[in-house]
Parts: sequence; C-alpha cells; structure tokens
Amino acid sequence: MDFKTTLSKVLELKQITPYRIGKDTSVSKQSVMNYMSGKSIPSGDALKELADYLNVTTDYLIGNSSSNDVDSSMSFMEKNNAFPSKPHVDSTYADCGKPGGFSLCVKKEECEMISLPFLKDYDFSITASGQSMINRTDTSRSIRSGDIVACKLVKSRTHVRFGEVYALSTVDGFTIKKVVESNMEGCIRCESFNVEDGFTPFDIPTNEIFDWAFVIGVASINKW
Repeated sequence: MDFKTTLSKVLELKQITPYRIGKDTSVSKQSVMNYMSGKSIPSGDALKELADYLNVTTDYLIGNSSSNDVDSSMSFMEKNNAFPSKPHVDSTYADCGKPGGFSLCVKKEECEMISLPFLKDYDFSITASGQSMINRTDTSRSIRSGDIVACKLVKSRTHVRFGEVYALSTVDGFTIKKVVESNMEGCIRCESFNVEDGFTPFDIPTNEIFDWAFVIGVASINKW
C-alpha cells in the first residue's frame, strides 16, 4: 500500500482523527488531511512524529515494510472492536448553531472520536453544560454539566415524540431539553428537569431548528 492508504487505514483502525493528531502533535489537522488525500507527503520529521504517535514504524507507513506484527494487531482491533468510536464534540456552540447543525460539526476530521461501552445505536456524543437538566425526581435521568450525552440523529421531521429528551441545534447553538407541545403555532416547547432552580420552559420556532437528535444515553464521569 502507498502512504496515504496506509495512513488512512491506521487512523481508521486505531480510531484516531486528524483533529486529535493536530491537538496532540506538531503535525496540523490540515496536514494530516492532505496526507490522507494524497495532496502532499510529510517531511522526515513529520513522518517520524506520526509514526511514533501511531506506534508504528516509518517504513510501515511509507509502504517499505509489511510488518506481520502490525498487520496482526490491526486485524485483531478490527475484529474485536465491539464498541466502535463515534464522533464526540466538546463544545458545539459555534459549530452546531448554523445550517447543517450536528451533521456538519460531527465530521470525523473535525472532532475527537470516543467509544461509549454498552452503547452502540447512536451517531455522536456531546458534552453537556449547565445544570438545567438535573433531575431530582429521577436521578437516573439527570444530565449534569460535563456528562457525555449519546445522541441519535433524527432523519424524519414529520413526527415529534413529545415527552422525549432531544438535543437541538438552533440559531443560538445547541440545547438539550425535554420537548413538549407548544400553544404557539409552528413552535415546540422546551422544558428543563431542574425547575427547582428557576429554569423555566421556553418556545422555539421549528424553522429555527437546524438539526434534531434523540438523547439515548448519558455517561457521567466524576473527576477526583
């Protein structure tokens, strides 16, 4: 295989994105994307840094070696990845608050990829912020600031499941709310779980919602 094909294969199987490489190394996201498309090839220093980061040899990356150890490792990962990594966005305000919504911001090259064990049927995850969805009545359905929220994109907009919790991409960014019927025509009403702290319902015109996604699970991590 040539360099661009090998690099793409390694990144796919190791569930590493150009975005992540750009954050963790001195090789930029755009450079990695150019390497993967064949628009350019890395310098010697960049090639060495990529190989070290990906835990492979430079010879393997450029196609001068068909290391059985590397190939076997890749094959094992490919067969045993029961919970594949999915796109994850830490801060979606700027990315999701425009036409294209979640679909635009969760491209593999634009965000991190993480795996949520025991959750398969979701499309992407986002990091929640704020305290409006703390549920003191049913703590098992709380969403706290910093929680990882698994979402499944809604493909059909003809039927809204009122009473369900949605992640919505709106003109003002993204919001996670329980969606109920509104008394205002052409709108939905968004409710918070945390009414005790003064989070009141509000209405959003449906034509100001760029994307809808069901919330299907929440992962909480307590940092000590």
